[in-house]
Amino acid sequence: MNLAEFLTEPPPDSDSKNYEVLLQNWIKANKVCRSTILSTLSNELYAVYSQHKLAYEIWAQLKKKYIIEDAGAQKDKEVTSQIHGFHMLINDLKNENIILPESFMKNNKHERKHKNLEDAIVHI
Repeated sequence: MNLAEFLTEPPPDSDSKNYEVLLQNWIKANKVCRSTILSTLSNELYAVYSQHKLAYEIWAQLKKKYIIEDAGAQKDKEVTSQIHGFHMLINDLKNENIILPESFMKNNKHERKHKNLEDAIVHI
């Protein structure tokens, strides 16, 4: 029995050929998939997802949750990588005694406060 298909498919349609056999197979597979998924979750997540009776519903919710979290983590990773790159640039500029123009150092036209290079990079 290929259980993976039961993670994405709802119960068989009552108009299906061999409906009773398909339904019994689906019920068994749903039970196995649901219990397997729930057994791997932390207590906090178990409390949230155990209310769902269908494995494909649990799977869809978890997939959505972790795709969104993964996208956020990827964005954070990209920002962290950029910040690291800016810090490396700051060090390179300091090592070469390069001074940036004053216009670069200003936050915007309305703010005339002087900032050092590190503050400017962190602000960006």
